Amino acid sequence: MMRLWLILALGVLGGVIVHIGAILLWPGFAGGDTAQLMRELEPTAAFAILPDDPDLPDADPSMVYGVCRFTLSGGPVRVTADPAADFWSASVFDIQGRNVYSLNDRSTGLASLDLFLARSADIEALRASPPALLDEVVVVEMRGEEGFVLVRAFAGQPFSRTRVAQSLQTGDCDAPFSLDPAPAEPQAEIAVPVPEPRPVAE
Repeated sequence: MMRLWLILALGVLGGVIVHIGAILLWPGFAGGDTAQLMRELEPTAAFAILPDDPDLPDADPSMVYGVCRFTLSGGPVRVTADPAADFWSASVFDIQGRNVYSLNDRSTGLASLDLFLARSADIEALRASPPALLDEVVVVEMRGEEGFVLVRAFAGQPFSRTRVAQSLQTGDCDAPFSLDPAPAEPQAEIAVPVPEPRPVAE
């Protein structure tokens, strides 16, 4: 009987170890598969809509997937999109498929996606004279020059997939931006009290 319990305990322990190992290895495996798919895309100014059954780990059939491939070789890049969906999420990956940043409409409170992707040196330079743009975007620091943004937008009904896909496809992977410094806030005028005139002694 003791031997049977020992065998069962070892079996459970082995299953737990395998499960933990799978969880720890999954991010790299998923990132590698995703990166392989994204490397086939060329950097463009528009989002590419993936097929309804994309070759992605844990692909959800109720989601529309859009990909923006970018390069920072010419400087920072602004990525904007309006998924027009009840829920959307976005993940920024480097060219090796490592997740750099993730967000969704719930965590940011934003109705649309607006990312400013830049390398560390560019961000340091902006800190010296912060542009007004930084108040409007989500800044993501990139270590390398290339990567991609993967957006998932919820389309629960078949008839809504076309609408969501068309809206996402109007996103801009190279949106215009200005790095003009934010205007200085006007300083409040300080009223200087004027002394009342002293009465003239008779």
